[in-house]
Amino acid sequence: MAVGEISYTVVVATGGRPEALSNTLRDWQGQTAKPDKIVVVDFSGRESRFSGPVPVETILSPVASAARQRNLGAERVKTDWMVFCDDDVRFGSELAEGVLEFLRQHPEAVAVFPRMRGSGHPRPKPWLQRYYNWQAGKKHANHGAKLFGPGISTYPCWEKQSGPVESNWLPSTMLWIRTEEFCKVKFPNFEGYSAGEDAYLTHKIWRNLQPKGKLYFLDWPEYDHFSIQSGIKLNRFALARMAARNQRRIAREAMGLGWPEYLIKTLVHRIFLTAALLRAGRKGSRGEIAGIWAG
Repeated sequence: MAVGEISYTVVVATGGRPEALSNTLRDWQGQTAKPDKIVVVDFSGRESRFSGPVPVETILSPVASAARQRNLGAERVKTDWMVFCDDDVRFGSELAEGVLEFLRQHPEAVAVFPRMRGSGHPRPKPWLQRYYNWQAGKKHANHGAKLFGPGISTYPCWEKQSGPVESNWLPSTMLWIRTEEFCKVKFPNFEGYSAGEDAYLTHKIWRNLQPKGKLYFLDWPEYDHFSIQSGIKLNRFALARMAARNQRRIAREAMGLGWPEYLIKTLVHRIFLTAALLRAGRKGSRGEIAGIWAG
């Protein structure tokens, strides 16, 4: 199969960040291997017009929810692959071509994630290594690119791992995924920022397809994520509470943890996070701690 024969559609959930969105769409318009269409799902209340060689369809979302907006945009996808992309990323003109070439060579892949510059899971120190071993229920050299315990997710440990890194979850910042497999699961109905919706979706897909379907973190191509701080991201209490609540659903519904195991591992993890935040002593950490326990 030639690279050009793999078609894809881009879905971007956004709201109130027109400048960042325009830059991201400009990069998609400039790809050497262009998408069939870009679907923008916007909850800002105003419809914008974008021009370029790739058609852009704008949908006004009735709710401000990254997960629900992405599901709404996915309904307009007719291609074999779709890409969920944040509205604050930048990348070169050959990113899509690089990903499509990987997909051509790896037909077992059902979802992939290009390398986000600056991301990575540092190699755990001995005490953290032991803690992760306990939460995961087994030993691992670095616990990179894993979803384990009560919904703990990590990026690859690039110090020790080289791409492509096979994983049991992937982030949604720029998630390439087979449309057929996405439609069997879809994002959960998380509210607002929807922390953890990507772990929920991709891990359920991974479990459904074992042992044949593969998820990969790629080491190339790369892109930049500016992670613009807005909305709930500015409220550390609310963000921590949301993450804790969503982790419950990830652990119970996506990972299939039973109540006794979930309760024990969650209690220990909250104690662990509390101690780590108090030790770090960063401004606003007490609000974050309160959010963790309120979740």
